[in-house]
Amino acid sequence: MFTINTDDISKSYEDFRLNVKQGKSFAITGLTSLLRIFLLSKIRQYSKKKILFITSTEQNALKYQSDLMSAFEIKSEILPFQNISMYETVTPNLYDYAEQLKILQTQPDIVISPVKSILEKFPDKNFFNKHSLRIKIGDSIDLKQFAQKLVNLGYKKSTMVNDIAEFSIRGDIADIFSLDDNPVRIELWGDEVVDIRYFNNETQKSIEKIKEINILPVYKFTLDGKQKILQNLQKEIIANDEDIIPEESYFEGIEVYQNLFNDNLVSVLDYLKDYILVFDETAEIFSKYGYKEIRTPIFEATELFARGVGDTTDIVNKEMYTLEKSDRSLTLRPENTAGVVRSYIENGMSRLPSPVKLWYKGPMFRYERPQAGRQRQFHQVGVEMFGIKNATADAEVILLAVNYLKSLGLNNLEVELNSLGCPSCREAYKAKIKEVLKPE
Repeated sequence: MFTINTDDISKSYEDFRLNVKQGKSFAITGLTSLLRIFLLSKIRQYSKKKILFITSTEQNALKYQSDLMSAFEIKSEILPFQNISMYETVTPNLYDYAEQLKILQTQPDIVISPVKSILEKFPDKNFFNKHSLRIKIGDSIDLKQFAQKLVNLGYKKSTMVNDIAEFSIRGDIADIFSLDDNPVRIELWGDEVVDIRYFNNETQKSIEKIKEINILPVYKFTLDGKQKILQNLQKEIIANDEDIIPEESYFEGIEVYQNLFNDNLVSVLDYLKDYILVFDETAEIFSKYGYKEIRTPIFEATELFARGVGDTTDIVNKEMYTLEKSDRSLTLRPENTAGVVRSYIENGMSRLPSPVKLWYKGPMFRYERPQAGRQRQFHQVGVEMFGIKNATADAEVILLAVNYLKSLGLNNLEVELNSLGCPSCREAYKAKIKEVLKPE
């Protein structure tokens, strides 16, 4: 472990400290990995709040976790993500889901999460309160009814418990491998619970005696009261793919349809709502969607914006900072789409496999009257996609923007879309406009 001397605090560091204490949003760029985790530790120190640190990948999350421990002896937990795909009927890793629930419920001081995990949905607390089985010493239970309840929660009966989501009943002993690190053994005397303990499923040796156990549902939903939906879904799957016959209630791949069975799924931020959000660099967040950073000059040729933005627009006519020098006219960029398109053409990116996805950030300049929320120099983040003509490109960009805003904690968003339609529709629209605006 080592320390960094901060006695001689620069103005930038002092601004950082005050922003953290005052709960303001701010961005810091150009940091090395060591400085990132150093400032992360200071955010925790100055704010006295728990931290949710969002990274692009699980590999980066593991690296930051290791660095925090080795450099500053700060423990953190990684929120894993489940690979659930509508194209593959592969059961996701329930151990990852168990770890996710453990972190969301215990809420450690520092949680490091890949952006994929932030976009996942989880049952709310009421779901677990309603559907979990709480057993304590002294309770009376009917093993036959108890077994049926476990099946209803998604557990599968086996002769011996070897894996998560399995249970077995032998005489007056019930073994259940719930969403815990180890399975639990419940012993009865008649109908009365007399002993509860965790045990090692490989050696069968006891690990720890406990007074009560909370058995959680295996999935993010239950089929209680959803039999009609299940039957219709099974018929549809059989009709579309004769090789798949989902005879079991909780059939393989049912997780893909979780929204049909539970419409009260919430995000990670609903659980960790009192945490401070810290994002890794925007470059790493956008890279998860396949976008690569592009950097264009702050000064561009004036004719680029006249052609790209339109020489009759207010931006070109009234809002550009233009410098005339000898036979050249240069302009501080008022926006960045034109510059990205120029770079795409000049650098032969059209020869790259489609689609070409680029993202940018940086200062823009417009000669406007300064007012609240509008400055003559402002920073902008944007994306451009080349090589796709259909609406899927627009849909992806809209989805990226919505998910990014949601990851910032902005909930209840409404997306309003506007379109002038196809070229044919546009001609009819223009004719109507001309008719309305035609002088009497």
